[in-house]
Amino acid sequence: MNLGRGSRSAAALLLVVLAGARPSRAQPALTYDLDYVADVGCPERAAFEAWVQAQLREARETTPGAQAHAAVRLQAAASGATASVELTRADGSRYQRELSGESCEAAAQGLAFVLAYALGGGDAEDAPVPEMPQESPATAPARAAAPVSAPVETSSPQVAPIVASAPRPRSSMRWGAALQLGARTGLGPTWTWVEAAALDLRRRDGVLAPVLRVAVLHGEPIQRLDAAGSTELSWLAGRLELCPLQLPLARTLKALPCLATHVGRITAEGKPTSAPELGRRAREPWVDAAAALRLELSLFGVLQLEAQGELLAPLTPYRFAFDHPDTSVYQVPALATAGYLGLGAYLP
Repeated sequence: MNLGRGSRSAAALLLVVLAGARPSRAQPALTYDLDYVADVGCPERAAFEAWVQAQLREARETTPGAQAHAAVRLQAAASGATASVELTRADGSRYQRELSGESCEAAAQGLAFVLAYALGGGDAEDAPVPEMPQESPATAPARAAAPVSAPVETSSPQVAPIVASAPRPRSSMRWGAALQLGARTGLGPTWTWVEAAALDLRRRDGVLAPVLRVAVLHGEPIQRLDAAGSTELSWLAGRLELCPLQLPLARTLKALPCLATHVGRITAEGKPTSAPELGRRAREPWVDAAAALRLELSLFGVLQLEAQGELLAPLTPYRFAFDHPDTSVYQVPALATAGYLGLGAYLP
């Protein structure tokens, strides 16, 4: 049929209006920096990025991109695996999330969904359970009807089914145990070898994250020989230590300033040269105060190497001596020092 000039103009205007009302599929390219650390046996960085991009492609129609920095950590264990992400957006807002799975790959796939959800503008803490991602309203009812353990459909053939378990609440506290070997002054005329076994409870994250440690320490006996006789000095004590700060020096290295006290006993057994059978033993209470600095190097997220230095002030400055005539053997000094190396193990 033939259209007049006015009809052709009206038709052209109608086409322009319809074209403007039609939704555009083009979206700004989403960019983010990825800091990716994974244990041996966990998915490689390239695989994880592919899963994130696949989820983003499914949500591009409704969620715009935003620049962000994501720190991803994957840890594998015999009983399963954990995956955590910390997302920092351009506006300074920060989100954290941790998932657990039967395998490192399952946990990583679930975390990829959570990261894609947060990158698209959602709150990572409110992301849906990864077993049932909600890509669009049209597919959400069908996915909700599927069993939790059933594979989840995906528009990308490169993405494996998501089978990560629901996230478990993450405790803010962490238990640990450590063994230390070191030496200190103030317990005898020479350096004394000391062994220590410790338990501690600490806040998991942050600078203001106190660490409370209790320990049992044993000093190896030291023998002193002189003209008056022989004297053996030994020491046993308990230790209470509080470290109010955990200062990060590197990604896996921390410095902990601490205050401590030792409560126990010191024993001196003396045998005179002239009459060894008349030897006597003195057991006296021991109390001191200490300022300490401990360096902790984390290995594999579970083990920890420790190096600790201390300045101590004995509050029981005993003097040990033989009688008749009075012959001094050892005087506890006003200040003492100590140093330890240790290995700890901590629950994740």
